[in-house]
Amino acid sequence: MRAWWMMLLAAVAMMVPAGALHAGENEPYWVPYQFKGTEHFKYDLRYKENGEESRGYYEIELKKAGDRYEVEIEGKFKDNEGTLKTKVDKPDDIAGVLFGQMFFNPWVAPLTLTLFAQSMVHVFTMGGLNWEEGSRMTRKEDGKTMVMEVKSCEVLGKKGRKLVMSEDGTVTYESCVSPGVALPLSIFTRSDDGEVYELKLVEYKE
Repeated sequence: MRAWWMMLLAAVAMMVPAGALHAGENEPYWVPYQFKGTEHFKYDLRYKENGEESRGYYEIELKKAGDRYEVEIEGKFKDNEGTLKTKVDKPDDIAGVLFGQMFFNPWVAPLTLTLFAQSMVHVFTMGGLNWEEGSRMTRKEDGKTMVMEVKSCEVLGKKGRKLVMSEDGTVTYESCVSPGVALPLSIFTRSDDGEVYELKLVEYKE
């Protein structure tokens, strides 16, 4: 995990008291990776580094295969592209298969900083911010102002909530999630040196 993700996670932990990021007192607004095993996701990828921008995509196809589930992922990142197809016994195994590929395939690398970033998962499950639209928390430290706020969002007709984090007015992290959808509808990250990853869902079906 890159150092700036660790810094982001630390900043969130400092900003946010335990016990929120929930729709109710005990129930989270969104739980990641709760796949049904019959979904189709397609994301457009935008990557920017040193002022140069490149495009790519990821497509994740999940379907029943007899009494098992077939997992297929296809993608392209810069000059790297590839496909993977395998089977699992149950939907709970799907996330592990996808996550495991990130250690071996360069074309899957951006997903470690976006859809499958462990810091992102921690932010959404550790609590700390009420998911009501308009919720906002501000913290000033070392001359910097960090803001975390919740807004409404909608992608492909799916309504949800958008978590936005900024530092001195510059957005460093943004993700739109919707209950019942196992992956974010969109996600944006910006490192201290301006490196940007942005994924947006352009196709989805169950």
